[in-house]
Amino acid sequence: MKTNSLVGWLICLTGFIYVLVSFSGIWPLASVDVGKPKDIYIEKARAVLDAKDIDHDGYVPFVSLAVRESVLDTVQAEQSPEAAAKYASEPNGLVRYYVKFKKKGTPKTLSVVLHPDGGVIGFGQSDDPDLQQGGFSEIEFRELARNLIRDDFGVDVGELEETKFDSQSKDGVIHYRIDYQRPFKNSPSLNEVFAVMTGGKQITALGRRVELNQKAKLELKKQKGPEEAVSQLGFLLMGAGIVVAYIIFLFQLREGEIELVPALKVAVVMFLMVLASSLLDSNSRYQSWDPVWPIATKWIKLISQQFMLALWALVLGWALLAAGTRAPGGGKEKMATFWEYVRLRWRAPGVAMASIRGGAIGFAAGAIAILLVKFFENMSGGEVGLQPRAFYLSMLDRQWPAFAIVLFFFPIAVVEEAGYRLFAAMWIKHRTKSIALAIIIPAIVFGMIHTSLGFLPPEKPWWGRAVLMMVIGLIWGWAFFRFDFLTVVLSHFMADVVIFSWPLLMSEFTPSKLMAGFGISVALWPALLWVVWRIVSPKKVPAASA
Repeated sequence: MKTNSLVGWLICLTGFIYVLVSFSGIWPLASVDVGKPKDIYIEKARAVLDAKDIDHDGYVPFVSLAVRESVLDTVQAEQSPEAAAKYASEPNGLVRYYVKFKKKGTPKTLSVVLHPDGGVIGFGQSDDPDLQQGGFSEIEFRELARNLIRDDFGVDVGELEETKFDSQSKDGVIHYRIDYQRPFKNSPSLNEVFAVMTGGKQITALGRRVELNQKAKLELKKQKGPEEAVSQLGFLLMGAGIVVAYIIFLFQLREGEIELVPALKVAVVMFLMVLASSLLDSNSRYQSWDPVWPIATKWIKLISQQFMLALWALVLGWALLAAGTRAPGGGKEKMATFWEYVRLRWRAPGVAMASIRGGAIGFAAGAIAILLVKFFENMSGGEVGLQPRAFYLSMLDRQWPAFAIVLFFFPIAVVEEAGYRLFAAMWIKHRTKSIALAIIIPAIVFGMIHTSLGFLPPEKPWWGRAVLMMVIGLIWGWAFFRFDFLTVVLSHFMADVVIFSWPLLMSEFTPSKLMAGFGISVALWPALLWVVWRIVSPKKVPAASA
């Protein structure tokens, strides 16, 4: 092994160890376990409905996770990350599960809001079409509200400020709503709100939540402006690149210089992977179902919605892979191991080596990311936000989330790397004769687009995310020109899977840990299988070269 290769592997090994030790420093988790099976929350929600004497026979449950990110960030800024983590562990609505119920043939819906540890945050039910006319008097309603808040949340209404009262009559049924609030943990920016609603003689909602006051909401909007502008500019540049890619794709198609079938086959598989991952989203299934419709209508609507969302993987993937493979200056050579990979020729030494390199480079990039975040924290007062948040929640909401993560992020890795590296970088190199520009320009756009993704560190300064992701883009750009397309795809894929599997890995629920480990290992399967084949049939499997 050459000296420079040995040094590279030592750097990657050091990065692997450093990531294992320090990863929680840049992706700190709130003090809650979001890796528990959803059946636990469904059972608890049914018990709450039973205690409230609400009939739920025949109702189908759906579970979704929600986090008040802006509130956690405010607590962290005003007090400390430890305080934010502590408050998230309390049943105040900062982190919550919605368990919603629908029943075929009836428009009435039920809901229970739970803390991940099982504490009740609220419950609700939509108006019953058969509600009796009339309802509570105002005095009766206020007394009911006081008792509910005291009995369910242990809070004396006398300690709260009334901020809203509303009464109205609909079709002879009297509806009431009352809101109370108090400062949350002595914060100047946050209020804890308690709400009670009734329709007729029926309690339609009881809940608590923590929210920003109006001044803090306005300030947050102002802060979000610059990062949104940078992110949208990045998307504009990416859109221009996609248009150019399609123009080149069409010219190559006209000239007969492009191989459509291999790229189309991969694009179809990616489309099916994204579609399957989307169909595992129970929240989407809930939102698409109007229970008064026939059940077939629900599935037709759901599949059509998710079909359109997944179509980008087919359209973009096909054009970028086909055009990128024919990119001047070696596109076909850069793609050789990728085509072997998708044809499952994993005994090929090039595929196995790309798998090993992809994982190693991913961990080295992770170590550099951690160092950058720590630099921002020490030099510019940077902060990292508590997780999970933003797109994390979409993945954790899905049935079998570890599998959904793999299904979703492999196409993401292929399409993004085909766009940034295979197509853009190769054409920039061809036009400018500069590998440096071919690495730097796509990396800048890559960083800009990721600026507004709140689950990425650091939370502050906002431009730190752009710098961080630009550096990651530089690493993957270097790896693309130094090695091949498959190496950066598997590195990107593993990075995404590690990030989104992190809450599952940290769960106390063993099956979640095992499934997360399974998902993370997928990028390394070619290397693992190649090792096994080398042991079983050493004479038939050629050695891999670094």
